[in-house]
Amino acid sequence: MDLEAEYNNRAAVPDHTAFMGRWKATAEAFRAERPPVALAYGAGAREVMDLWEVGPDAPIAVFIHGGYWQALDKSWFSGIAPALLAQGVSVAIPSYDLCPDVRLGRIVGQMRAVTDLLRARMGARPLVFGHSAGGHVAACMLSEGRASAAVALSGVFDLEPLIPTSLNTALGLDALTAAALSPIHWPAPNGGAPGGTVLDC
Repeated sequence: MDLEAEYNNRAAVPDHTAFMGRWKATAEAFRAERPPVALAYGAGAREVMDLWEVGPDAPIAVFIHGGYWQALDKSWFSGIAPALLAQGVSVAIPSYDLCPDVRLGRIVGQMRAVTDLLRARMGARPLVFGHSAGGHVAACMLSEGRASAAVALSGVFDLEPLIPTSLNTALGLDALTAAALSPIHWPAPNGGAPGGTVLDC
């Protein structure tokens, strides 16, 4: 198996720049229409989330963006918020530090801070969902009990295959860290089989 080709998403989608351009345009249009509250969850420049609150008793959903832990930020993904807000669900979209400036464990720790802050603020665990790298971190949050449920879209749950690829130049994974940070090896949520609490697409 050619792992480099299997994990090179942009090469697999030749018109990915057009898709990403639509993400950005949709996000910018919604942010102009309904600017979010910027809520810091740490002291770093990227340790900020965009927050749209429906009301004090509304459930909260956290979207963790993708980019193989080394690209993009919250501003690309505001366009996912309107559909949830229309259903009475508050939405938070955090940025996080990127590899190679930090290691992957640091990003997982930052999302722990996000979920813990929102639980304290809202009085309940958030639903967490994410795409690609965000799907990986969403699964981590569910396994640790920091999320009430999770949706992981194209998540990377086993990191070991990334070690020989060019993606690992920024990630700096070795066998030990890859195993430790792979949620496929972590305990199932609620002490048993995931059941209805997690959806992987």
